[in-house]
Amino acid sequence: MRVQFNPNINSHINTKRTPAFQGHIYSPKQSVFTRMNPAKMYLQKLFERTLIVSRARIQPIMPELEPITKEVVLHSKKKSTYAWDINDGSKKKYALVLHGMSQNISNLQPLYKEIAQRTDYAVLAPEYRGFGKNPDAAVSTKTFLEDTTMALNYLKNKGIQLKDICVIGHSLGGFTASQLVQKNPDVERLILVSSIDSLNKDSTNFKAAKNSFPPIVFYLFENVKILRRPIEHIFKTGKCLKKINTPIDIIHSLNDSVVKSVSARRIAQKCKNLHSFNILNTGGHAWDSQKIDTIISLLSG
Repeated sequence: MRVQFNPNINSHINTKRTPAFQGHIYSPKQSVFTRMNPAKMYLQKLFERTLIVSRARIQPIMPELEPITKEVVLHSKKKSTYAWDINDGSKKKYALVLHGMSQNISNLQPLYKEIAQRTDYAVLAPEYRGFGKNPDAAVSTKTFLEDTTMALNYLKNKGIQLKDICVIGHSLGGFTASQLVQKNPDVERLILVSSIDSLNKDSTNFKAAKNSFPPIVFYLFENVKILRRPIEHIFKTGKCLKKINTPIDIIHSLNDSVVKSVSARRIAQKCKNLHSFNILNTGGHAWDSQKIDTIISLLSG
């Protein structure tokens, strides 16, 4: 079935320009110093750019996937987004794949193809609101959880049991996946690929906003811990993993320049149920054949 996005499914969402991030961090009672903190500016610039890049990177569907891919609407109350349901009709298990910053669901197609062709799993790839072909929308840890929960509920409504769902998260998707599995611990397994540990610990590895500030501002942000305090509790993957009994697999590349491999070692130490820890010599932060083959091996084991 040809994938064609329906722009009307999100017509109730405000399409005016909205703040790129709403993280329940800042309040009117906070001091001027806190409200003018470079951390706040960093977050705004970072997410403005990541949403713009996400929309610019939309790719056509691969010929191998087109016959088995259906675009579906995910909805809950007044919230909705879209997803790709990739299934030849014969599979009763699903890999729920969650993408990272500056990506959209069309960017992970090589992974979808290999899962569909080489394993017993179908794929559900949900889009986050504000990303991809979705209209502008403010994003937060709360909206990420709402969007991924809509995807999980879609599978449950199809009759798929939690024990037959593997959740895979890449980069920022490592956090969104961990947050979802913390709330739904009965899923089969959680696979974290090049996963962020926390925005505070990994913030110096993101270069998206660096050129938006005078060098002295970014130097202070990177080196004065108190300035990063407002983002200490954002995207804390490790905090989620401490509470998860679900089997967890970690995949990371030594030469990842976006999220350093030390982040993988930190989150591995925090896992209650670490099933495997896979450090690859090459591949960087991108989806490469080694990462895909490792996932296929885990799903086929």
